[in-house]
Amino acid sequence: MKTQLEFKSSAFPAYEDESEQINPDRWGMRLAEYLHSELPAHGFTPEGDPFYEDWGVCICLKNDAFPLMLGCGNQDDDEYLVFLEPSKAEIKKGLFRKKVIDTTSVLIPLAEAVESIIRAHPETKDLQWQ
Repeated sequence: MKTQLEFKSSAFPAYEDESEQINPDRWGMRLAEYLHSELPAHGFTPEGDPFYEDWGVCICLKNDAFPLMLGCGNQDDDEYLVFLEPSKAEIKKGLFRKKVIDTTSVLIPLAEAVESIIRAHPETKDLQWQ
């Protein structure tokens, strides 16, 4: 299943103080803001604003069945990664984790939306799913 999209771009440089918010030489807020603004047109509603984590930037998405999020960040100067979480086709929930939830009905359309959004940007190239 497609859950990690790598690509190259010059369109999402770090904000001046962003390395102080995450870790040195890590950024992703401009990319997260771009995705955050485009996702509603593809049927996905962000919950709140993107926020920093130590590895990059997180976007939480509304989903009743299970927690859903995108992670964004740079890998090198012009290389980026967007990952979907959960990253598995099934997750377990409930007491003793007995309830199995199929995530594919949400993750597949989300992966398609992310790819469409990134591909539509004129300054992105070399998209590759991992």
